[in-house]
Amino acid sequence: MPLPEVVETFGLKAVMRGAAQWFQAVSGTKIKITHPRPMGVLDDRQTVRGGGYCYAVRGTLKRLPIDNMIWLLVEEQGGLRAWPQGFHPVVYDPGIKEWHGRISDERTNMLIKIVAVVAPPTSQDFFSYYERAGLATGYMALERVPPECKNRDYVQVYVPA
Repeated sequence: MPLPEVVETFGLKAVMRGAAQWFQAVSGTKIKITHPRPMGVLDDRQTVRGGGYCYAVRGTLKRLPIDNMIWLLVEEQGGLRAWPQGFHPVVYDPGIKEWHGRISDERTNMLIKIVAVVAPPTSQDFFSYYERAGLATGYMALERVPPECKNRDYVQVYVPA
């Protein structure tokens, strides 16, 4: 299919989004969750102050852009709600090009979706505000992962009993 027909059929935004994702995959700048494995079970459980548990999440990223940070979110199946996981900040090691963080979840025996994003400054501000205002809102979920967090990966895993 010639390029003009592709643009007309799928729209310029879709073509550009696909090109950006292809470039990230080829250049290695795409964030990747390496642990836990898809459809696996969360592990390395630690007790969280106030009740509940947190679990280890690890991944790779060749280069973290200046002023960007990695954030983890737990997303409801279907992507209708998401909870930033900033109480356990992600640590990135540029020397080995790996990162690690933790997610909290009080549910058990349930399939959840963990999303890792490379967050630009405005999304970082939004996530930080969510964390600060959480007590007042009961940590009401975000309606979605911010669309400007284009560099993302996810994995579906089970929370252990």
